Amino acid sequence: MLTGAAITVPRMLVRLLVPVAVTLAVLAAPAVGTSAEAFKGSVTPIPAALRETMTGVSWRPGCPVPLADLRLVRASHWGFDGRVHAGRIGKRAA
Repeated sequence: MLTGAAITVPRMLVRLLVPVAVTLAVLAAPAVGTSAEAFKGSVTPIPAALRETMTGVSWRPGCPVPLADLRLVRASHWGFDGRVHAGRIGKRAA
């Protein structure tokens, strides 16, 4: 058994491992003040105002999926900043 012996770790190794350890600790820690109720989602037809905005920009006549077959998916999600954000995406109806 060694008593009073110091272990020398190269500085470069410490600089590499400390950020990795901190990142793993943050990812493993439970989120404070959050619950499943904070997350919501919905699927709806594309609203008329959004159809107008999309036409000629992200959707054009002749696209393989007609606007009537698209749905707007809205969902809350965790952002890279660790906060809850609301997002939306268009998807073909099932």
